[in-house]
Amino acid sequence: TASLPARARFSIAEGPVVRVRELVLEGPTGIDPERVRTFFGDAAEGGIYVAERLAAGLDLLREFYRERGYARIAIEDPEVAFDPSRETVALRIVLHEGPVFRVRAVEIQGGLAEMEEREARLADQHTGKVYLPVLLPEIEHSLVEDYRRRGHPDVAVVVGQEFDGVGERGL
Repeated sequence: TASLPARARFSIAEGPVVRVRELVLEGPTGIDPERVRTFFGDAAEGGIYVAERLAAGLDLLREFYRERGYARIAIEDPEVAFDPSRETVALRIVLHEGPVFRVRAVEIQGGLAEMEEREARLADQHTGKVYLPVLLPEIEHSLVEDYRRRGHPDVAVVVGQEFDGVGERGL
């Protein structure tokens, strides 16, 4: 007997398009709240609610803060409140910015005596500046390359960091 091909049938009831009725931001003070709203695109202006876009906006916002020295930015999970008809939603996003971190000191230990001047310039170049996530890898790369150019291909640089909790950072 020949078998018939299997069939599947899907019926879709898409429901209403959900629009953002309200987007409330709590906590932004160091960054202009209107700038913060831009990370949520159309949703900030009553557009369509898409959970994935909201999550992507939160990720971009978190990175935006970190790139400005807010190493301890915390963003709570958004509160999403649908109206009874499920046609609109109110969003509430709470940010805890924390302090802007600045580099208090860059301490380089060990190494060759002939490299002390170069290392001191490297430390001075970053001291007092806003701490950015790329700082540690940049300094590490710079030190590794300097030592390799001086004939030390197997140089190892161990990087550590310390927070003092009040917005300055020692490296």
